[in-house]
Amino acid sequence: MREAVSVALVLFPALYGWWVGRRLVRRIEDPAFPELHAAHQRWVAIALGVCLVVGIATSTDFALGKIALAVLATLVASFSLRRAIFHERRGLLQYVTFTVRFWIGALGVWLLISVLPTVVHTAGEAAVPVAIAVAALTLLWVHLAMDIFAGVLHSASPPCTGPGRPLGKRLRPAVSLSTGSAVHRRS
Repeated sequence: MREAVSVALVLFPALYGWWVGRRLVRRIEDPAFPELHAAHQRWVAIALGVCLVVGIATSTDFALGKIALAVLATLVASFSLRRAIFHERRGLLQYVTFTVRFWIGALGVWLLISVLPTVVHTAGEAAVPVAIAVAALTLLWVHLAMDIFAGVLHSASPPCTGPGRPLGKRLRPAVSLSTGSAVHRRS
């Protein structure tokens, strides 16, 4: 019973984000939409944090799985709102895989460092060789971090630009008035 309550709690932010996002899509042309969307994202993030803490405190079994489930469910729930805002053409699977790869590329070293003590502790008798191997992996990742991140970013086209993308068309006048230099993708 505690496990069911815990899973329901970690899934609540996704349900809340999806439900409120459905209503928010109808207000896309509202001049206050950017503020409404920012408030929506803030409330979903607050709900995600609170529900994860309370859900994992309710039952600590499978805590990492619950965190992954909550993040994945929240990504899936936000897809329809994101697709309506940015007029994206990519599918749900492409969106989720790109987002997960983006955050692993951006935070991967820090995620690896955060789990190092657990990995070494669970290695038991082989703790020293495992610690050396994981430290070498971490140093390699730090050395190649920019290349890894650039590879992740350049593996997919930006969601809101390109031919036939309405957001790109709406942003062109603002970009042409800006004094900054254009950002070019590496080939």
